[in-house]
Amino acid sequence: MKKFSIGILALFVCLPLAAQDTIRTYYDEQQELLKEIYVRINGKAEGEVRRFSEDGKLVQIGQLKNDQRHGLFIDLDPSNGDTIRIIPFLENQRNGISKSYYSGGQIQQELTFVDNQIQGKVTTYHPNGKVKDQTFFTNDRPDGLSQSFHENGQISRKVNYREGEFDGSMETFDKNGNKLSSGTYKRGVLDGQELQYFSDGELKSSIEYSNGELNGNLLIYHPNRNKARVGTYKKGEADGEIMEYFEDGSLRSAITYKKGIPQGPLLIYHPNGKISLKREFMEGTDIVSKESYFYPNEQVFQILTYSAGILEGEVKMYRENGILQEIRHYKNGRLDGVRQFFDEEGKLNREEMYQMGKKIDK
Repeated sequence: MKKFSIGILALFVCLPLAAQDTIRTYYDEQQELLKEIYVRINGKAEGEVRRFSEDGKLVQIGQLKNDQRHGLFIDLDPSNGDTIRIIPFLENQRNGISKSYYSGGQIQQELTFVDNQIQGKVTTYHPNGKVKDQTFFTNDRPDGLSQSFHENGQISRKVNYREGEFDGSMETFDKNGNKLSSGTYKRGVLDGQELQYFSDGELKSSIEYSNGELNGNLLIYHPNRNKARVGTYKKGEADGEIMEYFEDGSLRSAITYKKGIPQGPLLIYHPNGKISLKREFMEGTDIVSKESYFYPNEQVFQILTYSAGILEGEVKMYRENGILQEIRHYKNGRLDGVRQFFDEEGKLNREEMYQMGKKIDK
């Protein structure tokens, strides 16, 4: 277990004729909860500084020189005193190798500061001691190759950075070394084809991007390798047919777009091939005007009408055998007016009143 030894810290030196004051700061006005303690010599902070948590546990030890952080600053785990981070300072700026630790002393991360900025390789470790990530930094930002690893040592991700943004290829892998995805980034956004794979290496999806927007073909597969979704996009908007399929290959939904605007209704199907939902739109817009729901036997379940995309008017709901089940009234998208419930024979057996979406007493 890694513990920082208080004994190795420099002791305060009282110079002849020097004015020395011990400074204490507190969390509370009553000065009962000590926050930090350090020494001033001739008006300037010098030597060791100790900081405490509000419950009195020592959480940091550092070195001051001429009113500046100068030397090692060591963060401690308040529960057991273990060192959790060491940062070197030079004239109030972070300079040198900094290390972080897991509880118990195993190294967690190692990096280098130059004039208060992260420079060079940053290495992060798994608790078992194996490398978790290696990323190169320039001026405090990732810049260059970054590689991440599973606990068994297999690579999990490989990507390139440029000035803190993804730029270039990115690949991800499972713990057995099988590729899960690949894509290309430009200035932090996807630009080109993104591919995803099943664990056996078969293609799971292929999606084309341009400057972070969907642009081109989209193709997604079910685990049984039948198509799940196909479509085309231009500049982030659907353009052409968008089709979805059940795992057995039968059609699940279909709609056609032009520059993101539906060119007809959206049709969603039951597994038996019968229409489940027909959603209609106001001409020349993507605003819903009407929705018709159906049971697998083609019996109407309910029909909803919209005004400027907001649910309005009377809605009748039917059972699968065609018998009326309920009548509702909507205004501005909320229940408003009488709500009637019918028994299995279609006879009225209960009513409720609503106003602005809230149930009210008659």
